[in-house]
Amino acid sequence: MNKRTLGKNLKVSAVGLGCMGMSEFYGAANERDDAESIKTIHRALEIGVNFLDTADMFMNLKTAFYPAHPVHPVKF
Repeated sequence: MNKRTLGKNLKVSAVGLGCMGMSEFYGAANERDDAESIKTIHRALEIGVNFLDTADMFMNLKTAFYPAHPVHPVKF
């Protein structure tokens, strides 16, 4: 995976994973497939994607940490 420098020295993948669709911004909680979202994040990490695009304005506290969950599970 190609990398880019973000800021002064943060290396991120040239391809990012947009996580807004994994949040409550699109539809109700029962319309999302959390297991599929976690599998998607795992696969992105496996192929070298380390730039997960999130925005707290689209998410509540629980889903703000959602992309980190597969790497560092958080209990709420």
